[in-house]
Amino acid sequence: MFFSGVLGGAGLGNTDPEQERDAPPEPTVVTFPVKIELETHPWNHDTPPPDFQSIFSTILRPTDITDRHATALNIRVREVCPIDDLVPRAPDGSSNLPPAEPDEDSENPPSYADAAKSNPAAGRKRKEFEERLAELQVDNDLAYRTISRTVATGVKPPRLAYMRKFWEGLDMMAQYWDCSLDAYFSAPSGKNDAEKSAKRQRLETHPSALASTPDPERSLPIIQNGHSSTTTAERTPSLDNEGQRSEPTKGESKKPTSTSPDKTRKEHDSSTVSAEPRSPMRYKGRRTKTGSQMPDQFRVDTVRAFVEGTVWPFRASVHPPRTMPLIHFNKLNLPVRQTAAVYRVPSDRTRGRQGWLEGPILNLQVRPEIDFSKDTSEQSIAAARLDVLREVGALLQLAQHRRREGKIEVKSGEGQWWTTKPRWGGGPGGEVQNEIGNTDILQAAEELLGAAREKKGKASDASRERKRKTPAMLWKELKCGKGYWDPKTEYTAIGKDPASAYDEVRWVKLLERVEALTMA
Repeated sequence: MFFSGVLGGAGLGNTDPEQERDAPPEPTVVTFPVKIELETHPWNHDTPPPDFQSIFSTILRPTDITDRHATALNIRVREVCPIDDLVPRAPDGSSNLPPAEPDEDSENPPSYADAAKSNPAAGRKRKEFEERLAELQVDNDLAYRTISRTVATGVKPPRLAYMRKFWEGLDMMAQYWDCSLDAYFSAPSGKNDAEKSAKRQRLETHPSALASTPDPERSLPIIQNGHSSTTTAERTPSLDNEGQRSEPTKGESKKPTSTSPDKTRKEHDSSTVSAEPRSPMRYKGRRTKTGSQMPDQFRVDTVRAFVEGTVWPFRASVHPPRTMPLIHFNKLNLPVRQTAAVYRVPSDRTRGRQGWLEGPILNLQVRPEIDFSKDTSEQSIAAARLDVLREVGALLQLAQHRRREGKIEVKSGEGQWWTTKPRWGGGPGGEVQNEIGNTDILQAAEELLGAAREKKGKASDASRERKRKTPAMLWKELKCGKGYWDPKTEYTAIGKDPASAYDEVRWVKLLERVEALTMA
């Protein structure tokens, strides 16, 4: 669906944690942002909200963000939040979450059949939720081996269907991040004959190849890549003073080169060492590289696969942004990071095939920042403040999109006289009025197109020819701005209580801050 390239196939990681190999770099240490205190104060008639446009218009780079910008948003962060407060409650006050444990007082706990009788849709969703939860509870090693088809004999592989894409992405990430099985040990001094390379076996079998002293008057045998060569002027052309290869001319005496024994022995030793570089440490585990070397797309695809498998039973899907994600402060537009968003698929299949979406329901923000430790405490606080504002920006962008329900976009200049009334502000004649200035250009272009058609042997079809607009034609066009709304998105505040005047949009950080999700 959205896995491409290296993540397109199953089991491409296929890393055996028990296989000995060269040691990868040390695991990447993740440092989290420091806790910052944000000042909050109520907004009322005496203390109205500040002018956000004037405050945020001074930001030219991330280092320009100060305490003034964080204080202006009037944010209060709750770091410890129970699961019941995470999901808004139903209009009747009941929780939308299933009970964490079955009710022991109930003699007959409700089954799928009972739930389906009372509400078929709720019963189906409950069953699909349990199936996905069972797939997520599979042991990591068993899931990886199921994907790579390396499950031990006699072990029944689990069924991975809905969350298979997630496990594939997690398997790829484990090769960079999973250090739970890291085992470093020194390389053994010797190896078995079966493990030795053919070159080393020859050197150990014939030690005279290295110990013998060559005769300066004879050709010198050198072992290179398992083959013997002779260093004479016939076999090896010399290099002149300018670094160019010079072949011996006809009639020139081919005198063998003279090389000292000590220099020859050093060349043999250096050739042997460089041919087989060996790591001083050996390793067993899952990692092949370190976390800082992981491509960002691996993290993005894994998070998207997890959310996709979770929201699919609710007739929702994950889509990347089709327009530039922006926050609007009056006439100021601030770009924000948005990896993807969750939308509801229309029940009308025709609209669904046309690409229409409803929502948004949830925003995903996946960022590669993993190191928030700076040289000074002021820099660490500035990095933490920027981290909070980036996530709040995605939250505000989600809230602004949900607030568009029932509204129509007013594009820049729509209905104004400068986009509806034809006018000409110059004197008589000129390029724009009678398009005389482009006559020679258009004629030359037509001649080139005609020659190209004749060369290809295709008849020209005037009805299918695409006419390029001249500067005069573009000048005469009257239209407003392009707009910022997605034309195929029906903006709806899904999940909002119709009786409430406010939309509860909540910001949640999952996966230990490394993969940050902004959730409604």
